[in-house]
Amino acid sequence: MKKVLLVMPLSTLKWGSDNAGGVDSVCQQIVQSLELSAPKGFEYEILAIKVGSSQQELNKRIQLNERTHITFIPKKGKVFGLPVPGFVFQNVKLSELARRFQPDVIHSHLPSLPLLPSRKASSVITLHSLGKVGRKSRSWLNNLIFETLLPAFSLRSANRLTYVGEALYEPLSTSMRGKAHKVRNPINDAFFKQNTRSVSDSLRLVTCSLISPNKQVDQIIRLVAQISNTINVELKVIGPVDENYARELNMLAEELGVSEKVAWLGPMNVEQIKQVYADSDVGVFLSREETFGLAPLEKLASGLPVIATQVGILQEEETYFRAVGVQYTLADGSDKETENVLQFLRNLPVVDTESLKAKFSSRAVVDEYQKLYGELL
Repeated sequence: MKKVLLVMPLSTLKWGSDNAGGVDSVCQQIVQSLELSAPKGFEYEILAIKVGSSQQELNKRIQLNERTHITFIPKKGKVFGLPVPGFVFQNVKLSELARRFQPDVIHSHLPSLPLLPSRKASSVITLHSLGKVGRKSRSWLNNLIFETLLPAFSLRSANRLTYVGEALYEPLSTSMRGKAHKVRNPINDAFFKQNTRSVSDSLRLVTCSLISPNKQVDQIIRLVAQISNTINVELKVIGPVDENYARELNMLAEELGVSEKVAWLGPMNVEQIKQVYADSDVGVFLSREETFGLAPLEKLASGLPVIATQVGILQEEETYFRAVGVQYTLADGSDKETENVLQFLRNLPVVDTESLKAKFSSRAVVDEYQKLYGELL
């Protein structure tokens, strides 16, 4: 029996009930897949750094099945009774668990873990961010530590790197690229189990993300204003938003005369999002930049055609996603782009959800990681 020690940020074991961002969502899908069916010949131990707002018992080993166990720890703590930085505390906890579990492979979804190579275990680090790519800037010291210093140690000592998108591959040095492999993020399997779709007299658009300037919700509102002159349309916006930015977006909607057509739904869990998607006709995702971009794929998995910018995985595999059901737009407000969108809306395609499931399901991603472990063992 081969042993794999997984390290990841995780909010909950009640799948989809909490969401602390894209990495947490991805890790939930991976652990849920392992809970349902751990690959034969492997035993998994999971060290979960608690994130999110939900309650979860810490420092207790929980059995998910016969070959999969998980322990949640806090992001920060004390070592020998003294408070230490979070990355130090987490590395100490990882070392303690590795000594007990004696893994063959340590696979981390955090670039700060493990910092030093293990004499007995091979290591894999999955990059969800790198340097300033995919990471929100903080203080200059925090940026120096987490964007430069820690990755300099952890990435050099890792036997393999995986990355979810080309934006994370490009900054790697030549020596790092030689051990880097692309493994896509999984789509939550729940989105493939579609709710019964309702009907409406209006065309119902929906967008879902962490609402920030980078997601260009302002451009979505402008698009609604442009096409509302031709068709009866409404927009639902799912996701948390900063109060000041929300005020700006509301003012824009009022200026364009579409405030009554825009509904702000706030943050939602997976089941709530699924129901909103079932009560929608088209997904919209006009983000400026993505390392991967999972949100539009979840809309597609729910059976919604999607209007999107060329970012992340949608840019890297444009031909595939056009065939699946994506209409690309520059989101520049031009008459030409608006007319292209209108033509798409007048003849919406049927989304090829089976193709998506074969390529982006949680099991498909876990199988990719299994192949990688096999190369190291």
